Amino acid sequence: MIQTVGRIVNGEIVPLEEMLWLNELKRLSGREVEIVIIPRPKRTLNQNAYYWGTIVYMIWTELKGRGLQASDLSTRTGDLLRNDVHDFLRSMFAQREKFNIITEEVEIETISTKDMTSIEFTNYVERIRQWAAEELGLEIPDPNEQD
Repeated sequence: MIQTVGRIVNGEIVPLEEMLWLNELKRLSGREVEIVIIPRPKRTLNQNAYYWGTIVYMIWTELKGRGLQASDLSTRTGDLLRNDVHDFLRSMFAQREKFNIITEEVEIETISTKDMTSIEFTNYVERIRQWAAEELGLEIPDPNEQD
């Protein structure tokens, strides 16, 4: 049995663990199989509100207070915006390895938080909270500690 996670892109299945997927398909070559596709739940509205209203806001406030500008986190210039912080966090914590069949190399891709399941998003948030505590000395409250 093969069990993996993927996305449907332009009508095609794109597995997130492409190398594992291809190896398993080769192993089952010539056999009849049953295909079942079960949509996974996306992040919740509460998760999204907590992320933007607490996590991104607190980190943005801290970095602005330290005098950082947009150019300190990205190629953009000007005042530091919450979206700059979001993009920076994604570049650090929302990356996934992807095997390129053509070049036969492992590439790193940054994924959109919009495409994360609720479990993936929870893990993403926890990595950010740990980083903020260790690197910025910023204690971000748990979602259940919010009003």
